[in-house]
Amino acid sequence: MCATFTFTTIVTLDYPIFSSTTPVTVTINKQNPGTLTLPVYSDPLGLPLTLSTYETGQAVLPSLASISGNTYSLTATSFSELGTYSIDAKICNTIPLCTTYIFFVVFTNTAPAFGTPSATSVSVSMMGTGYLTLPVYNDAESDPITLMNTLASGGALPLFIAFTAPTFTVTPNQAYHVGSFSVTTHICDGEPACNSFTFTVTVTGTAPYFQ
Repeated sequence: MCATFTFTTIVTLDYPIFSSTTPVTVTINKQNPGTLTLPVYSDPLGLPLTLSTYETGQAVLPSLASISGNTYSLTATSFSELGTYSIDAKICNTIPLCTTYIFFVVFTNTAPAFGTPSATSVSVSMMGTGYLTLPVYNDAESDPITLMNTLASGGALPLFIAFTAPTFTVTPNQAYHVGSFSVTTHICDGEPACNSFTFTVTVTGTAPYFQ
């Protein structure tokens, strides 16, 4: 007589693992690069691992990212690179079984800004001279700043309002100069991201009179 015993053997394969799977976001700008070191990774089966890395959906890393060992250098050099990037780091053993870790890089740009103004208006009598100095302005990323002065409506400045950085000189000498004028200074970096400062010029005139 014979007896049969049947059993099933299930072979499982463990995938490579990262010590952390929590996505990380690294924010950079032109003057402040960043780095990111991958979480420690290993293979439960003790097999050799290879690392490949690329922008999600692409074959290579974006131009602002490079890797040495397990650490990425994240350096933006052009405003054309502004945006958010998803980067994959994939580890594979020799079977191959693979695991992917994803992180994000955000390249930001901050508009230049004005400091607190000492004055937001200047009043000048006909044939007089008035001055207004712009508040200090700068760019957080030290990008070059371009400056443009217009009327708040977008029109050109009248000739009696002259500008030699950082000061406006107001010299009204015609009857039609009497009135109120809103002047706007725009500051922009190369992205361009811009800010503006607006002040008011008031020109007063006194009618002739008999003594």
